Amino acid sequence: MRRGFTMIELVFVIVILGILASIAIPRLAASRDDARAVSLKQDISTMTQAVPAWYQGQREVTIQNAISLDTTLWQKTPNSLEYTYNDGSAVGTIEAVLCTAPVGTKAAELLINGGAVVCDIIDDGDNNGAEDEAVVAAIDGGSEPWLIVELTPDVAGIVRTLVRDMNVTNQTIPMAGRRVIWN
Repeated sequence: MRRGFTMIELVFVIVILGILASIAIPRLAASRDDARAVSLKQDISTMTQAVPAWYQGQREVTIQNAISLDTTLWQKTPNSLEYTYNDGSAVGTIEAVLCTAPVGTKAAELLINGGAVVCDIIDDGDNNGAEDEAVVAAIDGGSEPWLIVELTPDVAGIVRTLVRDMNVTNQTIPMAGRRVIWN
């Protein structure tokens, strides 16, 4: 009597394993995308709370010092205080921008791509504090700093998941006011 499996038995086992894998792998990939979306939602939430608090406490205009961003996901635009998340395809981005706009500007007018007011993005080209001086000068000249987080979803991707499934919206947050004392 021979011990072992017949070829038919091995084929059936391989077919069953293939069916199980075809069910499990997409579910695992979806879980990974959901985890990334939750992480991005948390980044946006933390950013909208921490950056204005950092600004008012430290009088420093910065995103990176206020919140630790994963620089593999969020890329800083050279010479400005703008961070962009791109989901790896051309179908969705998130932009976090520090800028100044005239006092009295309504939040709805500030959205980066569709706003009526052009938001002056604060320059951070020299990393020596000049951006803080620019903000003080802008405020003295009738402007105020804003943090804008704008999601630009298209037809697919994690950004679309944030907007449609997780109800994440564009954020426009003024960072100056009567509580800030300028020296």
